[in-house]
Amino acid sequence: MKKIIAIILSMMMIVTVTSCGSSSANTESSSSSNVENSVSEETTDVSAEEEETTEPVDITWLGYYTSNIPVAEDSYAEHVLEDYFNVNITPVTDVTQDTMDTFIASGDILDVTCYSYYMENDYQYMLDQGLIRDFPEEWLWEYYPTGMKILQEWLGEEFFEDGNHLVDGKCIYTPWVEGKTYSTSVLVYRKDWMDNLGMSEPTTLDELHDLLYAFTYNDPDGNGQDDTYGIDSIYAWRGLWPVMGAFGMATPDNYHLNDDGTVTYNAATEDYRTALGIIKEWYDEGIIDPECITDDRAAVRTKWADGRTGAMVDSETWFYSYRGSSNIIALVEDLAGENTVDVMSALTTEYGDGNVYSNADFPSACGVASMFFTANATDEQVITVLKMLEGMSSDHDLMIKILYGEEGVDYTMNGEQLVVNPSLTVEDKAAKGIDFTYYGAAVQDDYIANLTFSERDLANIEKSQSFPKIHGTNFSMNNCQNDSYDLYQSEITKLVQEYYHNVLLGNSNLEEGWDQYISNLSTAGLDQVIAEYEEKLN
Repeated sequence: MKKIIAIILSMMMIVTVTSCGSSSANTESSSSSNVENSVSEETTDVSAEEEETTEPVDITWLGYYTSNIPVAEDSYAEHVLEDYFNVNITPVTDVTQDTMDTFIASGDILDVTCYSYYMENDYQYMLDQGLIRDFPEEWLWEYYPTGMKILQEWLGEEFFEDGNHLVDGKCIYTPWVEGKTYSTSVLVYRKDWMDNLGMSEPTTLDELHDLLYAFTYNDPDGNGQDDTYGIDSIYAWRGLWPVMGAFGMATPDNYHLNDDGTVTYNAATEDYRTALGIIKEWYDEGIIDPECITDDRAAVRTKWADGRTGAMVDSETWFYSYRGSSNIIALVEDLAGENTVDVMSALTTEYGDGNVYSNADFPSACGVASMFFTANATDEQVITVLKMLEGMSSDHDLMIKILYGEEGVDYTMNGEQLVVNPSLTVEDKAAKGIDFTYYGAAVQDDYIANLTFSERDLANIEKSQSFPKIHGTNFSMNNCQNDSYDLYQSEITKLVQEYYHNVLLGNSNLEEGWDQYISNLSTAGLDQVIAEYEEKLN
């Protein structure tokens, strides 16, 4: 930018430097238009001494990394954005996903300009409490047109015409979607173990059970020791979804709006009761690691990487090669060798309609990289951030820098595919401020979204997408303020989790104990939550 300004000065032209790139940039453009988009088209023939400069806009930015590692100050991405958009960024470096609630409760959130969406936070509550602000909906189209055009192509014009990106009719966040396919549950397994046992990839839920049984008892790694389990699973994160998916549900802790206007809660249905009975059978057989009762996501991944489990469930986006050594395939193959892991393709079942469904995030406009603005954010700051998002969405070179860092250091190009340095860790990303959950919160077009996919990625995506999908919660419910949910859901969820664990451990019975469990849910407020949903959605 400085070189261009010098040229303009030498021509004795005055420019008004904006706080970001032009909002009219085409999605297919690259960095050749960056600087041209960073200056106003209005110029005046006056002397250089009369030039008026624009002071940088101050932005306090809060993002997060899923591994709860704080971003570094003075990072590579921070300086790229400051130089490109004439802003002064102060990153929040002492808050992680786990400590966000405490940060909000302290009131320090009001010192922040913008922050990424955190799944555990109730943005309606924050709006009601005056912690975040709304802004004119038309600003999205005026200052962030490229991103909105991409989203409109993905979600449809009616999505926005119907106000599905608003909360109670107010615009309080920047829409964001994690790609066209959205985040889908996936099951990965040890292909080398399967080959060692002379077995084939399962095509039915029963065959999956048989493979997990063999992984547990037939010494799949050939070390002569009884030290492996078929699978480990955490309840709170998608559960053992292939079993749940056999009954057309995503996870226990989801509500569903039926065609007749009634609302059901998965964990209170007879289908869930049957599914939990199957999981109990698998648990009693010993093919599910018994420590699933206490294991968190990190523990599940550690056992998977160490060769103690033969399969694991996660999200599709975590097998993409761009995640480098952190992706769930590399966790094993970096130690066990190439092609020792594979992705499960669609399964059939004797239950339900014969399909095993995988859980997929509903195509909501509010995702992990949606940006919220706190109550103290000025109009200028909000507009500046929107323009920053526009610049990233419209400029491929800039977006690549913010998402992937420096070519030759953090990534290389293999033809048209961007290959992330396999040694790059989440800690490395946090040190440089790169990745989509911190600064790179702009919507990615197809070019950027597909840039890192290898041939293997594409083949694996085809496998995971072969499962028919069931959405965790209807969008209309995601977008519905339910006061009863806010009041009672934490206790309801606690009861569901306790019952799930007690059934596995044999402390509760699915026959005699079921009615009492349903009664406990009702007492905890489930009936009120369902009634309020039905009232507001019909």
